[in-house]
Amino acid sequence: MTQELGATMGSLLREFRRKKGLGIKAAAPMASISPGYLSKIENDQKKPSQGLLKKLSEIYSIDIENKQTLLKLLDQASTTTGNVPDDIKKIIQTHGDDVFELIRKTYRNRKDSHDNE
Repeated sequence: MTQELGATMGSLLREFRRKKGLGIKAAAPMASISPGYLSKIENDQKKPSQGLLKKLSEIYSIDIENKQTLLKLLDQASTTTGNVPDDIKKIIQTHGDDVFELIRKTYRNRKDSHDNE
């Protein structure tokens, strides 16, 4: 699904960071990670732990609807390892329609901004 829409966990995190007005060098220490590691996460070369994902969502002031989007993406990325807690899966299942609509809006906004460059 994320492949079809063009949104990945890393690209969404990058977008949230930028909307907060933070550069990588400012955001990374706030999350107790290096700028290089944050860059790898945003470029989908590394996957953040659930704890780091939670910390980034707090730093970026991601509202609950956006958190659900990130949890959905994390769930998809983690299905092979099975490390997403059941309560998180239940939240994702309960609010699936909202998650899909948010991803679609995010993709449209990203596409529009890239078309205008």
